[in-house]
Amino acid sequence: MRAIGQSRMQFLTCESDGFSCAIDMKSVLGMSRTEALQRDDMGFGCVGALPGDIPVFTLAHFLAQSVPELRRSMPIVILRNQSGAWGLIVDRVAQLQDITSDELFAWPTVLQSRRTRCFGALLHHDKKLYPVLRPDAMSDDGGELPPMTMSISNRDAAFRNGLPFHPSPALCMFRTFTVAEGERPISFGLAVGQILEMIRREAIARMPLLPAHVEGVMFWQGQPIPVIDLGMVLGLGGSGIDATRLTIARIPGEPTAVAIPTTNSVRIVELPIDHIASPRPMSIRCDLTHGVLELMNETLILPDLRAISLAGDAAVGAIGARNDDGRWQTTFE
Repeated sequence: MRAIGQSRMQFLTCESDGFSCAIDMKSVLGMSRTEALQRDDMGFGCVGALPGDIPVFTLAHFLAQSVPELRRSMPIVILRNQSGAWGLIVDRVAQLQDITSDELFAWPTVLQSRRTRCFGALLHHDKKLYPVLRPDAMSDDGGELPPMTMSISNRDAAFRNGLPFHPSPALCMFRTFTVAEGERPISFGLAVGQILEMIRREAIARMPLLPAHVEGVMFWQGQPIPVIDLGMVLGLGGSGIDATRLTIARIPGEPTAVAIPTTNSVRIVELPIDHIASPRPMSIRCDLTHGVLELMNETLILPDLRAISLAGDAAVGAIGARNDDGRWQTTFE
């Protein structure tokens, strides 16, 4: 994960229906109020000397929230991008000054999707996490976006180099939910070298537009990391209320980590272990796993965190196919 920029910056925080995001002041042309709004049939209206001068929309529209009833004195943030100037109606605004590069981070790979294109970075300031809006993505045609106009530091390399990885012929097995009485237990397994820490569940910053399997974002060792629900992303349903801990695991090939809600059922198993390929008729995303195995007393799923991190919008939905012999894929990479 990369910290963006080195100089001090100024941001505007904009709130909509209780959710706040940030905008780089370099993208802000000015401010107006809804009293100056001229209503039209194309959107919410426009502001300016002539009809159609500066089209106006609501932040709630971009965040897929219920569009609020317009009130007097609601702020309108006038923004600019390649297409020109346009306005954004918000509930309230505030200014953040003297933001340093240590507080600004690139948008995590796990959170990238078509729905989150309007976010380009994460700002961590005063113990709060704000997604940073990028105006060039809020009115584009869905094509490839240029890099954000902020210099890139080497902090991602420092974070990546600080993530320990110790090759070990052992597997860390854990559960994210408890099955009903009489059902066969399901565990997940990751290489011990991928496990960075196991902690008690902490506060998670909820954000709109995130993929369904992402609960939110938390701050861990100076970096924002996504919190993903393994059961949901693999098609097994969400984690249970007994998932009171978080397992921090590194993503192979990525300079970042993820947090996984887990129960207290955690153990280390030396490899190899006796198993067979699972013949169970499970609706599971096999393309997001290294394999599904049957052990003596439980089913073991080996999630592929890198595949999950790159899946984006496709992470939850279609179910993987079985092999020709009718068994689930169990090939290790």
